Amino acid sequence: MKTLYIDPIGGAAGDMLCAALFDLGLDITAWKNTLLSLGLTNYTITVSTCVRNVFSAKHLCIAPIQVIQAENNSDRIPSEPWGHHHRGYSTIVNMIEQSQIPQSAKDNAIAVFRILGEAEAKVHGCALEEVHFHEVGAVDSILDIVGFCLGIEMLGIKNLYSSPPPLSSGQTTGAHGVIPLPAPATLRILQGRKTRQGYPGHEQTTPTGAAILAALTKEAPFPSGTIGAIGYGAGTRNPKAYSNIVRVTCMETESSKGDIYELRTQVDDMIGEALPLLFERCLEHGAIDIFAQSIVMKKGRMGYLITVLVRNEYREQIEDVIFQNTTTLGIRRSRVDRTELSRRRVPINTPWGIVHMKEGRKQDRLLQASVEYEDAARVARNTDLSLQEIYDHTRKLWRQQ
Repeated sequence: MKTLYIDPIGGAAGDMLCAALFDLGLDITAWKNTLLSLGLTNYTITVSTCVRNVFSAKHLCIAPIQVIQAENNSDRIPSEPWGHHHRGYSTIVNMIEQSQIPQSAKDNAIAVFRILGEAEAKVHGCALEEVHFHEVGAVDSILDIVGFCLGIEMLGIKNLYSSPPPLSSGQTTGAHGVIPLPAPATLRILQGRKTRQGYPGHEQTTPTGAAILAALTKEAPFPSGTIGAIGYGAGTRNPKAYSNIVRVTCMETESSKGDIYELRTQVDDMIGEALPLLFERCLEHGAIDIFAQSIVMKKGRMGYLITVLVRNEYREQIEDVIFQNTTTLGIRRSRVDRTELSRRRVPINTPWGIVHMKEGRKQDRLLQASVEYEDAARVARNTDLSLQEIYDHTRKLWRQQ
């Protein structure tokens, strides 16, 4: 299985991650031509080779074409800068969905923007549909995010892992004026993930870079496998204190699709209120599924049988979570096989914004379809509608689509 390992040596940003893919051998011309279907205009793309500290790397520059308006051959006015372009979450999702890029790249790009949007909504205290992106709604940031998702699709990447990114202290300047470092959105996006200390006053990991890592990668040490191409992507700055690059390594690893473990434990001295937090933390650390059953234990006391499904690469992490959040003294594990349908998240335009449907297919045959609960619950909280009404209307629109 083709795997990409991301090492944000000097940081992580959308342009750096895209540039690293070009250093791996991504076809720049085909990449550019596919991105044209987004319908974005007034930009140029330049990929060059540069040096950051002692490392040779690729640098991606997406710049506006400066349009000059002339009225009666006088009053030459420069075009509005990209930073002034505000686009809402739904606008960006629609733009991606209407493009001609592969569906998996669309799904990944929408997932990145959703994480960005949810972080901005938390920071500003508003609903996701009310968020208007500033820098990340500009042409260059949209091309960075969609371009990275398209690039890993074109390269045939199936798995993505990353090491912890660096976060700095101090201040920087953005669309909202002077903001602290790490940027509030970056901090929110990386909540629950490991990070490492960066250099003061430098935004080494941007919200865009953080969202790509959070949406598409799993935290992991360098994986076992056969090393293939290696790429370096450069940031725009060239500080003396550190190498402003991200390194990506393309590898062939063994498929872990069937490498599933079932972890089981039972407890009779734990309060039931502890179960929801246990479920939440297991899912955050990579569990595929988790459930609990009421049982009668050997001394006649009522207890819980807790079962977790997890891939082998996250098994030890999940075992630690179970020991830390239950009263158990031991966990049984057994390797299991399972048959999976291929899955796809389909965004549906509803009167309340985007609500996703989950489709399950075997080859080309649709076997399962259901409304994404979290999307429907978000709409229900913001309206007077019941969950069932949202489900029914979304399914109707999905059938029409």
